[in-house]
Amino acid sequence: RTVISPATAMVSRWPSREKISSLALRNLLRGVQQGLPSGQAVARAMGLDPLSDKDLRIGKATCEDMDENRAITAYGDSFNGNTPLWTYVLAEAQAHWVADVKAMNAPDAIRDAHPSLLGPVGGRLVAETIIALMMEDETSLLRAGRGWQPAYQDKGVFTMRELLKAAGRA
Repeated sequence: RTVISPATAMVSRWPSREKISSLALRNLLRGVQQGLPSGQAVARAMGLDPLSDKDLRIGKATCEDMDENRAITAYGDSFNGNTPLWTYVLAEAQAHWVADVKAMNAPDAIRDAHPSLLGPVGGRLVAETIIALMMEDETSLLRAGRGWQPAYQDKGVFTMRELLKAAGRA
């Protein structure tokens, strides 16, 4: 006998990804279909304390909206300690942005211009993905070995200028 989880049953009623125009919904659907762990589970696996549900807020990262954005659990009890990974990464970035701008003594226009950066979970996922891709690339600098030196050095000096020249940008 086959047991179907509630998440699988829910996904089976959704239209195919090709018919879903919302990127957010497509990412959430893909996460369920792939069996991705929650953002909190990933944070714990990384040895980090996950953000509390009340700090995982959904909405725009703007001064006007930051106090109005609702916690993830306002959208359903199933999100208690179980935020989808994609949503967790976005809400984590917003939580860090909110903490930064609340500490700023500046007009809203200046605070709204403050960059929103990935938090610890999102940043590490991106960094580890890039490193893994570079490790798979046989021409990558990470696979070149300790003694590697660029062949296009000018006078024994390798600076950003030389790198840009090699990339055809200078």
